[in-house]
Amino acid sequence: MSFFYQYEQNNGRTTLLKGTTARPGQIGFAVLSLKLGQTFQDTTGQEETILVILSGKCKVNTSGSQWDCIGERKSVFDGKPYAVYLPCDSEYEVLALEDVEIAVCSTPSNSNRPARLVGPEDVNVLSRGKDNWYRDVYEIANLAEDADSLIVGETISGPGNWCSYPPHKHDLEEMYFFKLNPPQGFGIQRVYTDDKKVDELYLIRNNSLVSIPRGYHPLVAAPGYSVWFLYVLAAGPQQKLQAYEDPDHNWL
Repeated sequence: MSFFYQYEQNNGRTTLLKGTTARPGQIGFAVLSLKLGQTFQDTTGQEETILVILSGKCKVNTSGSQWDCIGERKSVFDGKPYAVYLPCDSEYEVLALEDVEIAVCSTPSNSNRPARLVGPEDVNVLSRGKDNWYRDVYEIANLAEDADSLIVGETISGPGNWCSYPPHKHDLEEMYFFKLNPPQGFGIQRVYTDDKKVDELYLIRNNSLVSIPRGYHPLVAAPGYSVWFLYVLAAGPQQKLQAYEDPDHNWL
């Protein structure tokens, strides 16, 4: 079974993964691409949702809240993101103030938290790893603190560097959405379990997505190319975020 998807840029909303109430915790993921002046309207329904502004500027309206000009990056490699948290049963509208690309991350939930804006000043920056497996992590939403069922953030790693290393797993459903700089770059993603019943290897390009239902998930960028990825994890009731390193490699 392939866990790999490739997003081809398209005007409007393109759904890559679809959550369902039949499987609590399943991730929904879409990319919303709007030209200057275009609008998009939707409702979150039974899903907790986080909009991450990947590039461009927009206005977001939702019940009782309005943010008039959010987003300042030309690309995902240009600093911290803006994001908007939306609870279940929220109607919202996005107006593009310039060409804008937005990641729509969601999972089934009963969340009734208030909608809120996450600005760059709210994003916590962590440094992880060392040597050629060093990376910077931008935390957008953490479980329990910022959302009921979603964990969302960004990771940037330099040319030739490894991420999610030493190989680790979380025992939560997860996905990575990638961009490369320069965009013609590539990388390699592996997804595997202890018993090797899952052992997949994928060629990562700009706008690739890898769904990680379980298992370890190390990846590496080719020399000369930086890799950015948006990570999304979904947790059910009573679940927590915890990393478990592959015992074959945790001596590093």
